[in-house]
Amino acid sequence: MIKCQETRSRTQNRKIARRLLAERLDELEKGDGSRTAIKAETKRRKKASKDKKARRKYRKLEDEVGKTGDHQDEDGVPEEEGKKGGEEGEEGSVEEEKRRD
Repeated sequence: MIKCQETRSRTQNRKIARRLLAERLDELEKGDGSRTAIKAETKRRKKASKDKKARRKYRKLEDEVGKTGDHQDEDGVPEEEGKKGGEEGEEGSVEEEKRRD
């Protein structure tokens, strides 16, 4: 038995319920050869491929950064650039406030 209350329309809910019932019967009858199982397998393979490409991309970026010797801080800015321009850390600003008092 399948119940569906996705919409307020009774006819739309009946159509949706019939489609869901047909999919479940197909899964029970064909198992891994059913349409939904094939779709799920295709989706799983695409996701695995995408994840593999992303891992390969970031591994390559890490290797390139390691070769050049540029180290980045948490913001992704190279450490030396973040310190240029007279920026001070928290300790420097605290000391400056103490001097003003």
